Amino acid sequence: MSQTVLTLIHPNRYKEHRVYLDSQISGAFPIAQAHRKPLFLHRSFAGEAELEDCSYFYDTSDDLVRLLKSLAAGSLDAGHLYPGSWFSFEEGLRRFRRGLEVG
Repeated sequence: MSQTVLTLIHPNRYKEHRVYLDSQISGAFPIAQAHRKPLFLHRSFAGEAELEDCSYFYDTSDDLVRLLKSLAAGSLDAGHLYPGSWFSFEEGLRRFRRGLEVG
């Protein structure tokens, strides 16, 4: 079983990357959140409230390598991930139903 989810969205392709900041999500986000797996994301996503509490952010490839090595060594602290009820099944179902009512 996977220990984390590494999305392949990076700002070096700005046009495609901008879509994920403005109007779309990667399928990796809900999969990671459903299974309570940390996301490894480029720091450009750090301002997104729904991603702040379930992600580790990196700036450079060296930062990402350090995260991966920490994960492999078992020294990556995950105590801050998925706090509160926002990530609970019940809250997700409530948000989903509310979205259906609006549409």
